[in-house]
Amino acid sequence: MPAVYLLPDESINAFAAGFTPEDAAIGVTRGAVALLTREELQGVIAHEFSHIFNGDMRLNTQLVAVVHGLLVLGLAGTYIMASLLKRDKRDVRLMLVVFALGFALCVAGFIGNLYGNLIKAAVSRQREFLADASAVQYTRNPQSIVGALKKIGAHKQGSVISSPRAAEFSHLFFSTGGSGWLSRMFATHPDLSVRIRRIDPQWDGSFTTAAAAGKPVPDQMAATAD
Repeated sequence: MPAVYLLPDESINAFAAGFTPEDAAIGVTRGAVALLTREELQGVIAHEFSHIFNGDMRLNTQLVAVVHGLLVLGLAGTYIMASLLKRDKRDVRLMLVVFALGFALCVAGFIGNLYGNLIKAAVSRQREFLADASAVQYTRNPQSIVGALKKIGAHKQGSVISSPRAAEFSHLFFSTGGSGWLSRMFATHPDLSVRIRRIDPQWDGSFTTAAAAGKPVPDQMAATAD
Protein backbone atom coordinates (compact mmCIF):
# COMPACT_ATOMS: atom_id res chain seq x y z
CA MET A 1 0.00 0.00 0.00
CA PRO A 2 1.56 3.33 -1.04
CA ALA A 3 1.85 6.20 1.41
CA VAL A 4 -0.94 8.76 1.02
CA TYR A 5 -0.35 12.49 1.46
CA LEU A 6 -2.81 15.34 1.78
CA LEU A 7 -1.80 18.46 -0.19
CA PRO A 8 -2.83 21.88 1.21
CA ASP A 9 -4.50 23.04 -1.99
CA GLU A 10 -8.15 23.77 -2.75
CA SER A 11 -8.02 22.51 -6.34
CA ILE A 12 -9.26 19.03 -7.31
CA ASN A 13 -6.19 17.00 -8.17
CA ALA A 14 -3.96 14.08 -7.22
CA PHE A 15 -0.69 12.49 -8.28
CA ALA A 16 1.35 9.31 -8.03
CA ALA A 17 5.10 9.54 -7.49
CA GLY A 18 7.99 7.18 -6.95
CA PHE A 19 10.34 5.02 -8.99
CA THR A 20 9.03 1.54 -8.20
CA PRO A 21 5.75 0.20 -6.75
CA GLU A 22 7.59 -0.44 -3.49
CA ASP A 23 8.37 3.25 -2.94
CA ALA A 24 5.20 4.65 -4.52
CA ALA A 25 3.29 7.52 -2.93
CA ILE A 26 -0.05 9.12 -3.76
CA GLY A 27 -0.90 12.74 -3.05
CA VAL A 28 -4.46 14.07 -2.97
CA THR A 29 -5.41 17.74 -2.66
CA ARG A 30 -7.60 19.00 0.15
CA GLY A 31 -10.08 20.21 -2.48
CA ALA A 32 -10.46 16.70 -3.90
CA VAL A 33 -11.12 15.21 -0.47
CA ALA A 34 -13.66 17.93 0.40
CA LEU A 35 -15.54 18.17 -2.90
CA LEU A 36 -15.58 14.66 -4.33
CA THR A 37 -17.94 11.91 -3.22
CA ARG A 38 -16.56 8.59 -2.02
CA GLU A 39 -17.15 7.02 -5.45
CA GLU A 40 -15.53 9.93 -7.31
CA LEU A 41 -12.51 9.86 -5.01
CA GLN A 42 -12.24 6.11 -5.64
CA GLY A 43 -12.13 6.84 -9.37
CA VAL A 44 -9.31 9.36 -8.89
CA ILE A 45 -7.28 6.98 -6.71
CA ALA A 46 -7.89 4.12 -9.17
CA HIS A 47 -6.50 6.38 -11.91
CA GLU A 48 -3.35 6.95 -9.86
CA PHE A 49 -3.06 3.24 -9.05
CA SER A 50 -3.08 2.63 -12.81
CA HIS A 51 -0.03 4.87 -13.17
CA ILE A 52 1.70 2.78 -10.51
CA PHE A 53 0.65 -0.56 -12.01
CA ASN A 54 1.54 0.41 -15.60
CA GLY A 55 4.97 1.80 -14.72
CA ASP A 56 4.07 5.39 -15.59
CA MET A 57 5.76 6.73 -12.45
CA ARG A 58 9.16 5.48 -13.61
CA LEU A 59 8.53 6.82 -17.12
CA ASN A 60 7.45 10.21 -15.73
CA THR A 61 10.56 10.42 -13.55
CA GLN A 62 12.78 9.61 -16.53
CA LEU A 63 11.01 12.25 -18.64
CA VAL A 64 11.58 14.88 -15.95
CA ALA A 65 15.28 13.92 -15.77
CA VAL A 66 15.79 14.06 -19.54
CA VAL A 67 13.97 17.35 -20.05
CA HIS A 68 15.73 19.06 -17.16
CA GLY A 69 19.05 17.59 -18.26
CA LEU A 70 18.63 19.24 -21.65
CA LEU A 71 17.73 22.50 -19.93
CA VAL A 72 20.90 22.31 -17.82
CA LEU A 73 22.88 21.79 -21.03
CA GLY A 74 21.47 25.04 -22.39
CA LEU A 75 22.14 26.86 -19.13
CA ALA A 76 25.73 25.61 -19.20
CA GLY A 77 26.17 27.12 -22.66
CA THR A 78 24.73 30.42 -21.43
CA TYR A 79 27.12 30.40 -18.46
CA ILE A 80 30.12 29.76 -20.73
CA MET A 81 29.23 32.69 -22.98
CA ALA A 82 28.59 34.95 -19.98
CA SER A 83 31.97 33.99 -18.49
CA LEU A 84 33.74 35.46 -21.54
CA LEU A 85 32.86 38.93 -20.29
CA LYS A 86 35.13 38.38 -17.27
CA ARG A 87 38.13 37.00 -19.18
CA ASP A 88 41.13 38.64 -20.78
CA LYS A 89 40.01 39.76 -24.23
CA ARG A 90 43.49 39.75 -25.75
CA ASP A 91 43.26 36.15 -26.94
CA VAL A 92 40.59 36.63 -29.59
CA ARG A 93 40.98 33.17 -31.10
CA LEU A 94 40.41 31.43 -27.76
CA MET A 95 37.40 33.65 -27.10
CA LEU A 96 35.85 32.73 -30.44
CA VAL A 97 36.35 29.01 -29.79
CA VAL A 98 34.85 29.23 -26.30
CA PHE A 99 31.96 31.38 -27.56
CA ALA A 100 31.22 28.89 -30.34
CA LEU A 101 31.21 26.03 -27.82
CA GLY A 102 28.91 27.90 -25.46
CA PHE A 103 26.58 28.94 -28.26
CA ALA A 104 26.38 25.36 -29.56
CA LEU A 105 25.54 24.05 -26.09
CA CYS A 106 22.98 26.79 -25.59
CA VAL A 107 21.20 26.10 -28.88
CA ALA A 108 21.32 22.31 -28.47
CA GLY A 109 20.09 22.52 -24.89
CA PHE A 110 17.18 24.86 -25.40
CA ILE A 111 16.01 23.27 -28.66
CA GLY A 112 16.33 19.85 -27.06
CA ASN A 113 14.37 21.08 -24.05
CA LEU A 114 11.62 22.39 -26.35
CA TYR A 115 11.23 19.10 -28.22
CA GLY A 116 11.66 17.15 -24.99
CA ASN A 117 8.69 18.97 -23.50
CA LEU A 118 6.61 18.32 -26.61
CA ILE A 119 7.45 14.59 -26.46
CA LYS A 120 6.75 14.51 -22.71
CA ALA A 121 3.34 16.09 -23.28
CA ALA A 122 2.43 13.72 -26.11
CA VAL A 123 3.42 10.62 -24.13
CA SER A 124 1.63 11.87 -21.02
CA ARG A 125 -1.66 12.46 -22.88
CA GLN A 126 -1.74 8.87 -24.11
CA ARG A 127 -0.94 7.49 -20.65
CA GLU A 128 -3.80 9.55 -19.20
CA PHE A 129 -6.27 7.84 -21.53
CA LEU A 130 -4.94 4.46 -20.41
CA ALA A 131 -5.20 5.44 -16.74
CA ASP A 132 -8.79 6.64 -17.20
CA ALA A 133 -9.76 3.35 -18.83
CA SER A 134 -7.99 1.39 -16.09
CA ALA A 135 -9.84 3.37 -13.41
CA VAL A 136 -13.15 2.26 -14.94
CA GLN A 137 -11.89 -1.33 -14.99
CA TYR A 138 -10.78 -1.18 -11.35
CA THR A 139 -13.92 0.48 -9.93
CA ARG A 140 -16.47 -1.09 -12.31
CA ASN A 141 -18.16 2.31 -12.20
CA PRO A 142 -17.58 4.64 -15.18
CA GLN A 143 -19.41 7.48 -13.44
CA SER A 144 -16.86 7.59 -10.60
CA ILE A 145 -14.05 9.11 -12.65
CA VAL A 146 -16.49 10.91 -14.97
CA GLY A 147 -18.03 12.64 -11.95
CA ALA A 148 -14.60 13.77 -10.74
CA LEU A 149 -13.71 15.17 -14.17
CA LYS A 150 -17.03 17.04 -14.34
CA LYS A 151 -16.45 18.61 -10.95
CA ILE A 152 -12.99 19.78 -12.06
CA GLY A 153 -14.65 21.51 -15.01
CA ALA A 154 -17.17 23.23 -12.75
CA HIS A 155 -14.80 24.13 -9.91
CA LYS A 156 -13.52 27.73 -9.88
CA GLN A 157 -9.90 26.69 -9.37
CA GLY A 158 -10.31 23.53 -11.40
CA SER A 159 -7.23 21.33 -11.08
CA VAL A 160 -4.67 24.16 -11.08
CA ILE A 161 -2.18 23.75 -8.24
CA SER A 162 -1.31 27.05 -6.53
CA SER A 163 2.45 26.62 -6.82
CA PRO A 164 4.73 28.55 -9.20
CA ARG A 165 6.51 25.33 -10.27
CA ALA A 166 3.45 23.11 -10.67
CA ALA A 167 3.57 23.31 -14.47
CA GLU A 168 7.00 21.63 -14.54
CA PHE A 169 5.47 18.48 -13.02
CA SER A 170 2.03 18.77 -14.61
CA HIS A 171 2.34 15.33 -16.23
CA LEU A 172 2.38 13.72 -12.76
CA PHE A 173 -1.09 14.98 -11.84
CA PHE A 174 -4.56 13.53 -12.32
CA SER A 175 -5.47 16.66 -14.30
CA THR A 176 -3.33 19.52 -15.52
CA GLY A 177 -1.67 21.29 -12.60
CA GLY A 178 -0.65 24.52 -14.35
CA SER A 179 -2.29 27.40 -16.15
CA GLY A 180 -1.34 29.92 -18.83
CA TRP A 181 -0.50 29.72 -22.51
CA LEU A 182 2.63 27.64 -21.95
CA SER A 183 0.60 25.00 -20.11
CA ARG A 184 -1.85 24.90 -23.00
CA MET A 185 0.95 24.71 -25.57
CA PHE A 186 2.64 21.83 -23.76
CA ALA A 187 -0.59 20.24 -22.50
CA THR A 188 0.19 17.02 -20.66
CA HIS A 189 -3.48 16.06 -20.33
CA PRO A 190 -6.25 15.76 -22.91
CA ASP A 191 -9.08 18.27 -22.65
CA LEU A 192 -11.62 17.41 -19.94
CA SER A 193 -14.40 17.12 -22.52
CA VAL A 194 -12.38 14.60 -24.54
CA ARG A 195 -11.62 12.49 -21.46
CA ILE A 196 -15.27 12.49 -20.37
CA ARG A 197 -16.63 11.56 -23.81
CA ARG A 198 -14.15 8.68 -24.08
CA ILE A 199 -15.89 7.12 -21.07
CA ASP A 200 -19.40 8.53 -21.45
CA PRO A 201 -20.25 9.17 -25.13
CA GLN A 202 -23.78 10.26 -24.14
CA TRP A 203 -22.54 13.16 -22.00
CA ASP A 204 -24.58 16.32 -22.59
CA GLY A 205 -21.61 18.68 -22.18
CA SER A 206 -22.58 20.14 -18.79
CA PHE A 207 -20.27 20.11 -15.79
CA THR A 208 -21.37 19.18 -12.28
CA THR A 209 -21.27 21.92 -9.66
CA ALA A 210 -18.48 21.15 -7.21
CA ALA A 211 -20.51 21.26 -4.01
CA ALA A 212 -18.89 20.05 -0.82
CA ALA A 213 -19.18 16.30 -0.40
CA GLY A 214 -19.59 16.62 3.37
CA LYS A 215 -16.49 14.62 4.30
CA PRO A 216 -14.13 15.77 7.07
CA VAL A 217 -10.70 16.83 5.89
CA PRO A 218 -7.85 16.00 8.31
CA ASP A 219 -5.57 18.80 9.39
CA GLN A 220 -2.38 16.74 9.28
CA MET A 221 -0.39 16.86 6.06
CA ALA A 222 0.30 13.13 5.84
CA ALA A 223 -1.89 10.14 6.56
CA THR A 224 -1.57 6.42 6.00
CA ALA A 225 -4.16 4.62 3.90
CA ASP A 226 -6.58 2.31 5.64
